[in-house]
Amino acid sequence: MPKRRRHPAIRSEQKSRPGALWFVIGLVVLIAGAVVLLVVFPHWRQVSLPANSEPISTGASHDGKSAPARRWLEMGDAAVTKRDFNGAISDYTQAIQSDPNLAEAFYKRGLVLEENGGDLNAALADFNEAIRLQPHEPHVFYERGNSRYSRQDYRGAAADFTEAIRLMPTFADAFSYRALARHKLFDFDGAIQDDTDAIRLKPDAVNYYNRGKERYKKGDLRGAIQDFGDAIRLKPDFAEAFNDRGLARSDAGDVNGAVNDCIEAITLKPDLGAAFNNLGNIREREGDIDGALRDYEQMVRLFPDNAVGYGNRGTVRFKKGDIDGALADYDRAIKLDYKFAQVYYDRSRARRQKGDAAGADSDYKESISLGYTPPK
Repeated sequence: MPKRRRHPAIRSEQKSRPGALWFVIGLVVLIAGAVVLLVVFPHWRQVSLPANSEPISTGASHDGKSAPARRWLEMGDAAVTKRDFNGAISDYTQAIQSDPNLAEAFYKRGLVLEENGGDLNAALADFNEAIRLQPHEPHVFYERGNSRYSRQDYRGAAADFTEAIRLMPTFADAFSYRALARHKLFDFDGAIQDDTDAIRLKPDAVNYYNRGKERYKKGDLRGAIQDFGDAIRLKPDFAEAFNDRGLARSDAGDVNGAVNDCIEAITLKPDLGAAFNNLGNIREREGDIDGALRDYEQMVRLFPDNAVGYGNRGTVRFKKGDIDGALADYDRAIKLDYKFAQVYYDRSRARRQKGDAAGADSDYKESISLGYTPPK
């Protein structure tokens, strides 16, 4: 029987880093009660600078240029609080022109460019200049690490996070993001250690959740279940943690616990497609084909551009004898992901059922070439 496709969550590779910009250039906004929403898909790290941290040193020169530059800097900060990001970039640029040694202006302009302007090259150049002017500021290394990560320079990102940690050993978010970079570099043990350090410094739900994800990938089901449980204890409405604990419980043989967790995830977040997918996996494995079909249909409805839902729905349709429906789903899955090896194998079975031997042989060979190992 082909192995079902398991997605712990539907996620983008893009990171979400709410809070860093607002902390550094908008302390007054935080005091006024601004709220940073949790973004809790796997490895979408929560970021807010430690409460005891300070904005970077100004790096201002002492030749009379500092006062007008500071005024431009304050105007840029005010523009950010109004979400006038183009205005903020212009103001920070004026500050830099007034005082080219004002590291804080380069740093803040880099933040706005990266998070709201989308110009990663310009942001990276600003962080480089801020580091040249103030080489002992952990926050600048941290933000350059984020910029490098966005450019898929995972090794450079890890190096910057390491330097940020060296300069500020209590920088929990630097540990958390270095874990993400290490994961991309296949250093899973290092990622778990960084997540552990992040928990030591900031034992919040997201850090437990992130370590649970790493432990699950390492096959440590007991540790993953415990971490997801701690995340839920700290944040009882953490739908993704319920979903992923359900996945881990399913692998550990706790079917009832897995089903309950997935249902709770859906109750908390009815648009969490991953929970429908995982619940469908469990029901299909337990022989509830009709229930699995309903779950996969919800997955497809919520994520019409995700190949996994179509592949899984195709397989339960095949099991129910709906070969044409299965073929349509497999075709759609392959159109969305032409390297989806298992779907080629599944489509080969459906094509053979329809008497298309040539098409079946072609799909079978393609699945093998893509690295799929057919079940014995």
